[in-house]
Amino acid sequence: MGSADFLLSLEVQELLKTAYARPAEPFAASEVSKAGRVDPAAFELALEHLLAQRVLLTGPAPKDGDEGDTRPATYQANTDFIFYPELRRMALKSFAAAEPLRQMLRTKFRRAVRQAWILGENVAAGTVSVLVVHGEQMPEPDELDAALRKLLKSGRMRMHLEVQVLSEAAFRRQRQVEPLRSQLSGEGCIELVAPDKAQADAGTAPRGLLARARHRLAALSGRPR
Repeated sequence: MGSADFLLSLEVQELLKTAYARPAEPFAASEVSKAGRVDPAAFELALEHLLAQRVLLTGPAPKDGDEGDTRPATYQANTDFIFYPELRRMALKSFAAAEPLRQMLRTKFRRAVRQAWILGENVAAGTVSVLVVHGEQMPEPDELDAALRKLLKSGRMRMHLEVQVLSEAAFRRQRQVEPLRSQLSGEGCIELVAPDKAQADAGTAPRGLLARARHRLAALSGRPR
């Protein structure tokens, strides 16, 4: 269950995901409904509701002389809607970007990825900037690229990605300088993967256990510790 599910129906989420991916570009309803994850009747009601509330607008009408045009009606985001910035931010933090990205990184690259963020988005280009920080094991570039392309093809994300991958050492250096310092502290920054405390402690736990074992063996044998 997504974090926005209790506020927005699946049909509304799918419509906003498509509309907000490229707000200036009109889209046909079939582009959304063909994903197969929406109920047709509920989808029609959601579309009517968003149009009535002016969250969405109807797209450009056919040009003069195109009275017989049979192209489907189109729709697009209403960027003048009073709550457009808030809705767009909610979409980015949940169903439109953060949730599918977080799930993919945690399932496919759990051992490699230590931290990850959405640093911001380029609304005009419809792109999202993502930073991935890895430990000793680096995600295979081809595997990461394939996973991202699969995510886009699935329809779970509609925004294109610009991904930067850094080692932990490189991240520690770069986070102190611009532009990364401002990006990490900016309003557009969304944490995807937080440092894993168990993973961070993994390097010290074995040494502690080994030290205790040696202490006990020394005590039993009577050797100096």
